[in-house]
Amino acid sequence: MVYTVLYKTSSFVGYCFLSRYSIHPQRHDVFSLMLFDAILVEFQICSFIVYSKKNLIAGLIEEVLNLYGIQINGYVGDAADDEQNIKDIHELSLDGTDDKLIIINEDFPDPKRLIKIRAIIEKEGFSLENQNYTSIRRYTVRAEWLLIRTEVYDPLLGCSRLNSEGKQNWNLYGREEKGGIRVLVLGNSASSEEFHPENWVSKLYHKFQADNIKVAIYNGAYPDDDIVSEILRLLRDGYILRPQVVISMSGVCNLQPKEAVNEFNVKKAINLIKELAPKQKYNSGFCSQETLYSFWSRNVNLLRVISNFYGAQFFGFLQPMNHTMKSMTLWEKSLYEKDELIVASREYAQYANDKSGYINLMKLFEHQNQMFIDSDHYTDKGHEMIANKVYEAIQRVIHDLR
Repeated sequence: MVYTVLYKTSSFVGYCFLSRYSIHPQRHDVFSLMLFDAILVEFQICSFIVYSKKNLIAGLIEEVLNLYGIQINGYVGDAADDEQNIKDIHELSLDGTDDKLIIINEDFPDPKRLIKIRAIIEKEGFSLENQNYTSIRRYTVRAEWLLIRTEVYDPLLGCSRLNSEGKQNWNLYGREEKGGIRVLVLGNSASSEEFHPENWVSKLYHKFQADNIKVAIYNGAYPDDDIVSEILRLLRDGYILRPQVVISMSGVCNLQPKEAVNEFNVKKAINLIKELAPKQKYNSGFCSQETLYSFWSRNVNLLRVISNFYGAQFFGFLQPMNHTMKSMTLWEKSLYEKDELIVASREYAQYANDKSGYINLMKLFEHQNQMFIDSDHYTDKGHEMIANKVYEAIQRVIHDLR
């Protein structure tokens, strides 16, 4: 295995950005740096020495960096190889990791290889929180998600995931037992088990454990689930699970309009229709001019009604997002400011409050470092802060439920 390493020095004055589009605008399948959706790394006063196996990918990296007058060369790997001029990653990290960016320069037909490489890199002090390692392929996915692919079609929601623990579509933390509290979590990929950092749901469970509170948490958060999918999951499975507490952590997946005249449709189902019958018209309900924020906030309150109907306390959260921060640095702009999200994000920022039936965490991480692994997903540190906020909010009802 060979990694790519970028060193910072003081010989280059200016900014350098590597985005998923910058390597080759017409060949995203050939090379794609996936640390961030829009931008990967900023070195304000820097130069680069790149350690990488000399192959097509390394050549593409070199072409991009050369645009900025940056010279690249060298190798680093699991172990030193003098014959191939490969340095040992452990020796490399001995003089610090803050001034280096590692790019994992390898494709991963075997996910076990990625898992091993990621462990080696993190053991040497590189981390997602410090944003000092990335890859030419998607690399932030949790090991279990990579090894066990259990996505299946779902006639109501388009697709769902079968879990090895818990019930279908719901990952279980803890176990049901007499006198325990049943908690149901809804949300998108930021609350799911998809990504490498431990999610806030798991951390919430550990907080219950630390306070000797018996709990069974069913996590139904799923990638790309918006408020509509949350409602449908709760309608279908809430009666069976009989939760005492329902938690929704959402907002990001309702920042873009769907390809429908009415937002109350499942995006995955729309995509499936367009794939199977791309030239055919389809019905998506009555045309609605409701804004995206109004639609989201109205349906959060509908989630409350459904939860209460099932006998559960409801806690809705507008999830943290940094798309509309004021006085952004150049780095923050290139990471968080997305043209396709800006209109809805500004509406959310203008009208979101704690008096509309939900708890507003939208600005929780503004201008804070080490909170996001990309534009929308959180680091371990970020998940810990969210878990604290959730646990604080539900404390007032825990006593009544025990």
